[in-house]
Order: sequence, then structure tokens, then C-alpha cells
Amino acid sequence: MKKILFIVFISHAILFSRTIIKGEVSQLGTNSPIQGANIQIKGTETGTATTASGSFVIETEIEFPIELLISHIGFKSKKYVVLDDKAIKIEMEDRILAVDAIDVSGVRQKYEADVSTSVITLDKSFIDELGIRDLGTALTRISGVSTKLSSSGKQTISIRGSNAEDVPVYLDGIPINDVMTGVADLSSIDLNSIENIQVIKSGNSMLYGEGAIGGVVDMTSVFPEKKSLKLKIGSGIPSGDDFDYSGNSGYKKNNFGGFGSLALKSRSYGFRTVTYNEFGHLTLGYIKGDQSIRLNYHQMEKSLEFPGGSLTNADLMNLYGLKFSGNIFGSPGWTISFGRRFWNLSQDYFSSLNEEVQDLMDFSQIMKRGRIGIVDLTGFLEYQEKGFSGKKAYFDFNSQPVVVQNTDLSRNSLTGAGVAQVIVFGNTPALKVAKFEMGIRASRLQTYRTESFEFKNLTSDGTVIQYIKPDFLLNNFPTNKRLGIRIEGLMPLFNYVFFINQGNNTRLPTLSDYFRFSNALHQGDNDSTLTKESLSTTDFGLKLDLDTFDNNSLINSIKVEFNYFQNLYINKIAYRFIENSPPTPFNTETADVSGFETFIVMSLIEDKVEISVSGLELRISDFTAFPNKPERKWVTAVRAKNDKMSASLDMIFEGKKVFLLPGLGFGSQEKRMDGNISFSYHNTFFNWNMRLTYSIQNFLSKSNQNLSAKESLEKGLNYFNQYREMVSLSVEL
Repeated sequence: MKKILFIVFISHAILFSRTIIKGEVSQLGTNSPIQGANIQIKGTETGTATTASGSFVIETEIEFPIELLISHIGFKSKKYVVLDDKAIKIEMEDRILAVDAIDVSGVRQKYEADVSTSVITLDKSFIDELGIRDLGTALTRISGVSTKLSSSGKQTISIRGSNAEDVPVYLDGIPINDVMTGVADLSSIDLNSIENIQVIKSGNSMLYGEGAIGGVVDMTSVFPEKKSLKLKIGSGIPSGDDFDYSGNSGYKKNNFGGFGSLALKSRSYGFRTVTYNEFGHLTLGYIKGDQSIRLNYHQMEKSLEFPGGSLTNADLMNLYGLKFSGNIFGSPGWTISFGRRFWNLSQDYFSSLNEEVQDLMDFSQIMKRGRIGIVDLTGFLEYQEKGFSGKKAYFDFNSQPVVVQNTDLSRNSLTGAGVAQVIVFGNTPALKVAKFEMGIRASRLQTYRTESFEFKNLTSDGTVIQYIKPDFLLNNFPTNKRLGIRIEGLMPLFNYVFFINQGNNTRLPTLSDYFRFSNALHQGDNDSTLTKESLSTTDFGLKLDLDTFDNNSLINSIKVEFNYFQNLYINKIAYRFIENSPPTPFNTETADVSGFETFIVMSLIEDKVEISVSGLELRISDFTAFPNKPERKWVTAVRAKNDKMSASLDMIFEGKKVFLLPGLGFGSQEKRMDGNISFSYHNTFFNWNMRLTYSIQNFLSKSNQNLSAKESLEKGLNYFNQYREMVSLSVEL
């Protein structure tokens, strides 16, 4: 009996001698619990991951004090010293690294972005620090992303070789892709009013409506945290038709706030043509905890002039949006949005064709997020009404109208989507969490068209001949699917994330495609119809985060990402370029784009120096279907900063590319190497924050200044390939 009591006593002594650490992990500023955060005792393999409520418990034989290492993808890693057995509370700060393609950070626009997708977020501090003036420059370092400036001054984006009409761009939840071209013009966007820019590279996103087959760009405008006033002036050197003027002001009291901005840009293209952009923005909102409501208004206006001063292109877009996020009758996770876009365009093609169009789009969307057990569910329902009216006039050599085409098109769509994510926690840090994702989207689209033609000046008595085409009605019911998995873990030297997704998507011809197809010069029987295109995607990536260096180490962290993608298209919509005419759409039979991306970033000297390398190797089966895409792009960047100064150097290498330009046809641009450099100084004077930035863009291309506008076009060069010296000054209260 004494022996048994002795054994029990010893067992209790051993049991109660074990150290128990317990606590909670939450997000700094919001107090929201963080699920899946890795908690590890420094110098050991003992650790655990936080639960859905953010709590954790660790048992160990090590005595206090104990140093913990806390890490999570999307948050800054930190250390915490536990002194006793009292419950601890750890707050983690969002990781907002401007060029970090490893982590998803900042405001998460869509719930699915954290699972099996490569996502990059650029924040406002990165843009301000480098004195970036255009969205194209801001996206330079991102592997797989390229921008192009057309001869009309329109700035468009391509993600992983996709065409601009395949990439929906959202501004505060409102799509800005116009119906006429199907693309979004980024040139008018005022970066001083943008809080962050999120780029989703996947071609099968479920929660962004129909047609998102080339990736997504999602921009969120600034909402004030305090009273503010900011003025910014940017100018080329020497000054001329290359300048920026912008100002914004914010006000917040209690839970109410407002923000307004106004900007004017002028850009010379090839030092021959000049574009003018005006951007206005107003936001009013209420935010309290998880509840928020925001009312947004944006106005973007653009015009293009040639040296003679004649107006050849002018457009105006107005955006209205209302968005509510929060709880409804005690049920959390609701988002309700309403929006309207109105756009006018007038443009000429070489004095032989004039187009005047109007585009009106209304949409409403309701989204709900929730959890049942280990399953996260997101569902949304969206209704859109798109209207397009166009007038196209052809002229003869005497500038007399010969044919006038009038078209009215409309498209109504009802879309429902759901994404389910199953989260399974592992028993060891090496496999701490696995997330399985399944998504489906189904739409009902109805397209209606009326069209008529007027033939003038064909008879001696001036009689106008009119032809009215039969009405056109088309119903489509596309269904898109996606499967994905994401695995996270912690090895002795690094954190890792592996993801893979497989899916399909579809895109109908835009209303503009129908408009231009109906009266174009066709070639062959294959052009007798215009049908939807289908996409099958495969995307997988591996991310490594070596964030375990000692505090005394020169290197603070190393992050590595590798991605492989393959996009296979059937009936891909491509465009022929006919002399003195807009591009004409047609369907190819098959086409594919595949590639390999890599990204490496290393932080040194307490994060004061950052060195990064991003690269894309692209394989395109048909350059007719995917023009203006370099076969490879590599960017090496070095950034150094301290409390008041920063410097940045980007070296850019682009491989050969085939381009198509209206009126010129095919061309080929050989390998190109260039570089950008910037210096920035900021300080506070009399409670005003001031920042002065000097930058040189494309400093290896100074000889291109002597090229004519036609020579620049024939070489495939645009504004972003031109040598530029620029200075900007911002003053903020």
C-alpha cells in the first residue's frame, strides 16, 4: 500500500511540475482572434497552433521564463517572453510589405483570397515613399504583371499573359471595365486617394462575377483615421506636358468620416501626343467596430490631343457606390453593395471613322460569410444590368458620312456563387493547418441587341437608305467550378505554404465585341459567328518564409515564392487589326498560356535594406490571341531607408515580344533592359509632414527621346519606356 501511495505521489509531483502556457492571439487594432497562428518555444520543437477562437495551450518541462516565437502568414512574426503561468494575450500586426508576393496583407477584399491563390497587396506607404505617379509604375516589381499604354493614352493591365479585357478592375467594389472595350483604363486613377491595391493572379476567381478569367485588380480608396490635408505636385524635368496636381482632405469625428480628392494629370506620349486626366473622389462613411457603411463617388475624365490641338478622343466615367458591412439582426458577416457606372466616349479613327457610345451599368450584390463547424462558407448573389448604345459613322475621302450604324445592346445577368473552405489542424508544427476549398458559380445572362444602318450620299437625289437588322436575343447559362488546397507548416528553419487549384471559367463576348463584329470585314467561314470562350486553369505555388534569424544577424528574413500556371483556352476571343478601323473580334479554336514565376526578397539590417528579384517566364501559343506580352520579365530591386530618407533602384529586363497596333499591324520588340531610380526625403516642419522625391525612369533609354511618335510606335515603345526625370513634393497635415 505504501508503495502504491509513493508511486501516486511521485506521479502527481511529475504532473504538477510541468509548465503550462495558455493564452490568446488576436489582431492588433481589431481584437479579432487569429486562427492557425503558430506558437513555438524558442530553441525547441514544442509548439501548437491557435484554435478558431485564437486560444492555445502548451505543456512543457521548461521552467519560466520562456520565450515564445509567434508566426502566421499575413502577420508580422514576433517574440514574447512568458514570466509565469498567468494567461497571456498576444497581439499581432498585419504584415504590409509593399512588394511582398508571399503574404496576403492589408484589407482582405474577398474571403477566398487567403486560400489557394497567389495574391499581392501594395499599400499607400510604398507608393508615397517611391514617389510613384502611375499605377503601371507601382506594379513594375510584381512578377507576372505588366501594363501597357496605348496610342490613345489608355493604360491597361495584363496578368500572366492575359489580355486586358480578361482582367476586371474594381474601385471600391465597382467594376470600371467599360462596355465599349471591355478593359479598364488605369491612367486616370489618382494614387494619392488609394489606400491599397490587391492583385489576384488566379484565372478562376469565384467571387468577382462573370468573366474574371485573367486575374483581378481590386482597389480600395482612403478612409480617414483623423483630420488630414494633403497637397502634392509632380512635374517632369524640364517641366512641360508631364505633370501632376492633386489635393485631398479627410475628416473624422467619433465614428463618422469623410474624404475628398481632386487630381489633374498630363502625360506626353512619344513627346508628340498629350493626354489629360482628371480624377475626383468623395467618400462619406460610418465605422464602428465590425459595422461600416460607405458612400463613394468617383469621376474620371480623359482627353487626347495631337500637336495641332484637335480633339481625337474624350471620355467621362462616373461611379456611384454604397456598401454596408457588418451584422444584421445579430447575424455577422454580411456585405451589401449597390453601384452604378455611367460612361461616355467620343473618338475618331484616322478621320475615316467616328464612334460615339454610352455605357450604363447598375449592380446590386449581397454576400454572407459564416462558419459551420470546421467549414467556412461564403456565398453571394449579384444582379447586373448593362446598357450600351453606340453610333458608328464611316466617312469618304471628302469627309462625308457614307454609312451610319446605330446599335443598342443590353445584358442582364443574375449570378450566384458559393465557396466552402474546410480547415483541418495538424498535430505538429510541420503540418499545422490544411485548407480545402471548393467553389462554384452559376449565372443566367441575357443579351439583347437592336441594330440599324443608314446609307447616305449613295443616290443623286440624296435619299437615305435604311436597313434594320432583325433583333438579336441570346441566353447563356455558364457554370464555373474551382477546387483548391492550401497547406501551411513550420519547419526548423522556415515557414512554408503550398497551394494548388484547378478550375474552369468562361467569358462571353463583350457588348462592344458584338457591336464591332456585326459590321466588320470577315475572313473565312470561321468568322460567321462569335461565341463565348472557355478557360481551364491549373495553378500551384510554394512559399517559404525564413523568418527565424537571430536579432544580431545581418539578415532579418528571406522570403521565396515559386508559381507555375497553365491556362488553356477554347474559342479564345482575339482581335484583328485592320487599317483605318477598330480591332475586329473573332474566335480562335484553341490557345494556351503557361509560365513560371519566381520571387525572392531579403531584408537586411533591421529591415532598413531590402533586395528582391521577381521573374516571369512565359510561353504563348498564339501571339495573335495574346499580343504585346514579353516572353520573359525579370526585375531586380534594391531599396534602402532610414527614418528620413530612402533610395530605390529597379533594373528591368524584358524578353522579345510581338505587338499589334491599330493602323500599323504586327511588330516585334527585341530584348530590352532598363532601370528606374528614386530618392526620397521626408521630415516634419511646423506639424506638416513633407516629402520630396526625385526619380529617373528608364535611365538607359535616353536615346529614345529623339524618336518620332511613329518610330516609337513601330518599336513597341510607350510612355513607360520613355526616359523621364521627375520631381514631386507632398505636404500633409
